[in-house]
Amino acid sequence: MHSVNMIKLIDLVRILLPYFTALCTIFATVGFWRMFRKWNQPGYLSLLPFARGWIFARDSRPKPRLVYTISDGIVLLMTPAFYYFSATGRTAAHRFLGYTIYMDSSLLVLTVIWCILQACVFVSSIFVSRRLCEVNETNKFWMICWILVPNLTKIIWGFSEKYLKRKTPAVQTSSGQDDAARNKNNIRNEDALRRAFGNLIVFKLQPGAARQ
Repeated sequence: MHSVNMIKLIDLVRILLPYFTALCTIFATVGFWRMFRKWNQPGYLSLLPFARGWIFARDSRPKPRLVYTISDGIVLLMTPAFYYFSATGRTAAHRFLGYTIYMDSSLLVLTVIWCILQACVFVSSIFVSRRLCEVNETNKFWMICWILVPNLTKIIWGFSEKYLKRKTPAVQTSSGQDDAARNKNNIRNEDALRRAFGNLIVFKLQPGAARQ
């Protein structure tokens, strides 16, 4: 009786797993779309091969960024072909078209290429995710999440307002020390102009001072 219940549970998981995977993929796609919007980028770029990897790795060094972009883009393009030539794909083609496609050698080649590219994505994502966490000042725990469970992390980072609050250089240069240094440089430049050309050119540069 126990074994029968276990078999039923396994069958139920086998039936529900594809639907759960599809649902997670949809939410991850929407989350990735929202991440691109936070970067002030068009959301549809998150769906395009190569473009999404290049923008996602925007804060990384050139070499990891290039490796991640190329490998991720090719993997995304290979996904339909990989599933088409898989066992499930051949069964579906047989049922729909009425004949079986024998592509065992092609499937083997695709599998080898797929594994190599996935390894490149995995290694480069370590550098990309680490730099992403450094720029956004988040915990290193998220670096592990980006490497092991990227779809779940896309959902959290895309729908949460806590992440991807980027600082621009213009905002960072508005401190009191920078203002003081800027004023000091302006005074120094005015003194140099007075010594060289007298007060006339300085007054012309500052019309308000000429009326005083």
